[in-house]
Amino acid sequence: MMRVSSRARGERSAHAAHLHRLRLRRPGRSEGLWPRRGVAVVLALSAVLVGCAATPRGGDPNQAIMDTVARVLPAVVDLEAFATGPAVRILGRERRGTGVVVTDAGHILTASQVVMGAEKLNVTFSDGRRVSARLTALDPESGLAIVHIPPFTGMAVAPIGSSAGLRLGQACVALGSQGGELRSVTTGVVSAFPPFEGYWEYRLDRVIQTDAAIHPGSSGGPLVDVQGRVVGILSFNQSELQRAHFAIPVDLVAGGTMDELVRHGRVQSRAARPWLGTYTVSVDGGVGVVAVLPGSPAERAGLQQRDLILQINGVPVDSRGDFYQVLWKGRVGDPVELIVRREEESLSVTVRGEDRRRFYLSPLQETRP
Repeated sequence: MMRVSSRARGERSAHAAHLHRLRLRRPGRSEGLWPRRGVAVVLALSAVLVGCAATPRGGDPNQAIMDTVARVLPAVVDLEAFATGPAVRILGRERRGTGVVVTDAGHILTASQVVMGAEKLNVTFSDGRRVSARLTALDPESGLAIVHIPPFTGMAVAPIGSSAGLRLGQACVALGSQGGELRSVTTGVVSAFPPFEGYWEYRLDRVIQTDAAIHPGSSGGPLVDVQGRVVGILSFNQSELQRAHFAIPVDLVAGGTMDELVRHGRVQSRAARPWLGTYTVSVDGGVGVVAVLPGSPAERAGLQQRDLILQINGVPVDSRGDFYQVLWKGRVGDPVELIVRREEESLSVTVRGEDRRRFYLSPLQETRP
């Protein structure tokens, strides 16, 4: 039997909470939580922000934060996605999240799990304007996505900044949607820049950790600095008790990378990582297979839940990080040999890694990757 580490159990509970937030649906009329018009902004301003900017004598010490919110909030949109295909099994058919308009041409940056496999996308602005959107790009390596709407006169656009200059203890603001026209605002500080590793074949060397809370529906919303520049996209949280929330650095898709995503639907200058379709955890003696996605390369090759991966391409693996490192040295289409232990037997399983974008291809994709 595989012994799963406490860290792995924490990751699974974090991801379960994350999926729960994405599946939240619009409450019924009797719940009375969804206003017909107007913006209800929830401000949770931390005392740590007092004095973060010069304040006129007798003025509000949080004026800089409120000015930032006033500038950026009109560019923050509610995303309502109706999905099809294999993503439905993982994330559900109906999802709600957040996005932020980042170009004058109507491109909206969000988290990939909000729009993955979408066949219909509705975008709602805080003034009640509602439009349909198409999916421009899905980037599994970063965990970000771009959707597109027709631009209109007076459309607010948030400036893209950089996380490179962020410092520990620096004030930041997390903005999100709570459905339709309702928005939320929370504040906090940058608390760390750790690596982040997900069990769905995902890893970033550096994310932004903050104590600014990510509310249900805020996934895909912007994390901004006090100048109102988008520095990250809200995506994960470790635990509500730990108050450890993570944003994906916007630098991963800024500049020329953004241009490639808009033009081609993918980053052509960066090779796609081979993807097997496994959920894994680090366990004693190797890497445990928690689940195999139906229809994935791993399932077609015969890999099974509860298999224990001992080697990949002849290299012993003691952790999930080791497994990812060896896997991603290869190319899409290359054979990947796994030595696994299944009950008391050792087996060789050969899988050909695929491009994850093609597996989760959306009917709304503007450019086929």
